[in-house]
Amino acid sequence: MKKSMKRLLPLLICLLLTVDTFSAEYKILKLNTESITIGSRVCRKDSTFNDTWTIKWTNPKQCMTVQNVKDHTISYLSAAAMDSKKAGSLREYFVRNAQLSGRDGESWHTYPALHGNNFTDRRIALVVGNANYSTYTKLKNPLNDATAVSEQLQQLGFDVICMYDASYEEMYNVLNLFRQKAVSDKYDFALFYYSGHGVQYDGRNWLLPIEAQLDRPSDLKSKCVEGQDLLTMIDDTECAGKVVILDACRTEKIHWKEGVETEKEDNRPYVSMEPRRGMLLAYSTRSGDIAQDISLENNDMGPYALALVNKLQEENLALDDLFNEVRYNVEAMTASTQSPIHINGTLNRWVINGKNTIVPKSAYIQDEGSSEFLSYLLDMAEKGDKEAQFQMGTCYEFGVNKVHADYATAVQWYQKAAKQGHAEAQNKVGIYYFLRKNYKEALKYYHAAAKSGNLNAQYNLGMMYMNDTYGVMDVQKGAKWYRLAAEGGLAAAQFEMGLCYLYGIGEVRYATKAVPWFEKAAKQGHDEAQYMLAQCYLMGDGVIQNYKEAFNYFQMAADQNYAPAQYGLCTCYNEGLGIEQSLMKAIYWCKKAAEQGNAKAERRLLFLDPSSSGEE
Repeated sequence: MKKSMKRLLPLLICLLLTVDTFSAEYKILKLNTESITIGSRVCRKDSTFNDTWTIKWTNPKQCMTVQNVKDHTISYLSAAAMDSKKAGSLREYFVRNAQLSGRDGESWHTYPALHGNNFTDRRIALVVGNANYSTYTKLKNPLNDATAVSEQLQQLGFDVICMYDASYEEMYNVLNLFRQKAVSDKYDFALFYYSGHGVQYDGRNWLLPIEAQLDRPSDLKSKCVEGQDLLTMIDDTECAGKVVILDACRTEKIHWKEGVETEKEDNRPYVSMEPRRGMLLAYSTRSGDIAQDISLENNDMGPYALALVNKLQEENLALDDLFNEVRYNVEAMTASTQSPIHINGTLNRWVINGKNTIVPKSAYIQDEGSSEFLSYLLDMAEKGDKEAQFQMGTCYEFGVNKVHADYATAVQWYQKAAKQGHAEAQNKVGIYYFLRKNYKEALKYYHAAAKSGNLNAQYNLGMMYMNDTYGVMDVQKGAKWYRLAAEGGLAAAQFEMGLCYLYGIGEVRYATKAVPWFEKAAKQGHDEAQYMLAQCYLMGDGVIQNYKEAFNYFQMAADQNYAPAQYGLCTCYNEGLGIEQSLMKAIYWCKKAAEQGNAKAERRLLFLDPSSSGEE
């Protein structure tokens, strides 16, 4: 007996080491049903199980959130996700995801669209969820969000690459491979979704891999994904339609290593990047605000992802309408503490849950200005496609796609599209008549577009009603149209609403209501709004007087070369308002403003720097 035990002992030790090395224990944190069978056990909330045991889902909507007992990483599991990856156990599921992330260095897999692609265009998506950060705050929802978004996209004809808890190298590798696959396989529509931490420093935007440890500003370039690099890589997919969605925590604080010299007070907001042509860029929150990492409606999902997934289930929503609806829902869920924004640089009326009129992919492989592209567009326009007619107008207005600029021809195409109810074309025709001082016709076209929800037309209507030059002055109507455009997110209209409240134009003068509108526009980079906010803080009008905030907003607008703000900085530096007094810097900013012809700056410069007069 003793001899047999001795012979078995090495085997037992080997088995124990194998279990310890290759298996992991998980605890159930949340479960949307009362129980679930894993292996041979019935498990409930707070039960533990081994990652090699088979999970027996009872229905396709069953899901749970689990935590690794050893390293405390959190993962979201759903019956649908595991079934799509043909994974029986948690370990198998992680292996599939590891292969998708390129972690084996060789394999590259794309989960195909569920039930095939019944849409007219070929679609591919890259979905990234980073939650288990090694240095920064662990996040609750990104893995859940990424899973739900990827599953919904698969239902909508997308071939999906899904990556979880990605490192710096993995993020760049998968972006490169995503780009190469989109080009080589000739996809028409590319979508990128990211959920995780994002930071802003020195006016630039960065997405954080899970292992990022930032000791000094130079680490950002070598350890994070820079926003403009991301847009370039998505743009290089050569797809006709491109959507980039950043569901990121934008206000994550960076605590640099002690003793490292930095800009200690980087007061610039999270900068809104401009999408490339043919691309829509969506943010889960406005610049400088927080994207909340909270779970709603027992879905274990963040508010933005939840709203996005819900709205993706509605058919034939154009991109603008889709993301406007997402914004309304997120604001309702969060009591307006989180307000998403999107910038649309696409020309087509793209839809995600529906069929698009697609230019053949071969037309995009070499150049959008190719004869194949132009002949296709012209053919569609002549057949009466209003979107193609609008695009032809754009080509002639701006001289793009190898078409010579010809405004008269552009207007003819815009008029054709406008007659079919194309809202932006109606606005364009309104602008044409406005420039020719035919205000009656301009008003007619602006009204048609504004009633369809076109923000630019609503703003143009507001401008006409606010001014006595056009024969229709009615400040109450003007304020009404400004408000509609402002509520839709148009920065110029938000600025005008601020002026309405500040000066009592079409509204009761209420300076405290003016400030929030200025803030909304300022966060979108509107220089005049930034300047007006600075004035409000400087004078204590509508807010508590705060020279430091006044200086900050003057700086934002001055950086955009706005002369009145540059003169405002001169005042701050000269008098020590919100910043350390500095005659040298006061002169510098005064000169900048004077060079642009600012009369106050020109006069003041003679006192601050007599040598600037040129007289000996």
